[in-house]
Order: sequence, then structure tokens, then C-alpha cells
Amino acid sequence: MDDYDQGIRSGRTYRSETLTVEANKLADLLEVTLSTIVDWPLDSWTDVNTEFGDSWKRNFTREEFELESENYPRLKPYSVKGL
Repeated sequence: MDDYDQGIRSGRTYRSETLTVEANKLADLLEVTLSTIVDWPLDSWTDVNTEFGDSWKRNFTREEFELESENYPRLKPYSVKGL
């Protein structure tokens, strides 16, 4: 999560257990991991970086910065069967 005005990028680190992956199960494992990540509450950050403000403001107006979020992938509902 980025805050242009404060120059802060907040994120969260996620470490899963080491898994052996069969090729036919990879998509299901990735979907479960993505579902876990997008279910996190927005205020549960483990990483906060306050060093982006100068760079963002040199390279983008606030409006340009906010338009960049339109390039983020759109999540769609998906059901993982058997997991």
C-alpha cells in the first residue's frame, strides 16, 4: 500500500513452508497463496518504508501516481477444489 503524500510504502512479508510441488498442483498452490495474501487486513503490515516520497514526487504528480494503480492486476473469484 502506497501513500504518496507521506512517501510511505507499506507491505507484508509472507513465508510459507517449503513445499514439494507436482506440476499439476502448482496452479492450486499458487491460488491458495494468493487468496491468503489478499485476505490480510490492510493494517497488518510487517514492512514500512518511508524513503519513497522524494523519488515519487520528482517523477509523478499525485494524479499520475494514482493512475498507476489502474495497471495493477484485477483479482477475480476462483474456487480451489480439493484443497
